[in-house]
Amino acid sequence: MKTIKVYGSSFWPGCATAKEVLSQHNIAYDYVNITSGMKELKEYLVLRDTLDLYKDVRGKATVGIPMLAVTEDGITHYYRGVPEDLSLLK
Repeated sequence: MKTIKVYGSSFWPGCATAKEVLSQHNIAYDYVNITSGMKELKEYLVLRDTLDLYKDVRGKATVGIPMLAVTEDGITHYYRGVPEDLSLLK
């Protein structure tokens, strides 16, 4: 079974859109609001600052959310935003 964690913020409209798409397709997820506290922000920043997926974001005045972390059988795949192929999330 896949588990999905969405990193986002209520301050960024793209995050609300991502949550809406997932809900419309009955895809369950846990939401991490990175602006709700330091723990959540640090959890996200560690990923953003180490994943190759975010090379072009680091050092610029952008955050890079929403981000999805999809874990299955101990392997996690990361996506910037909701992938076009929703089968990757099911």
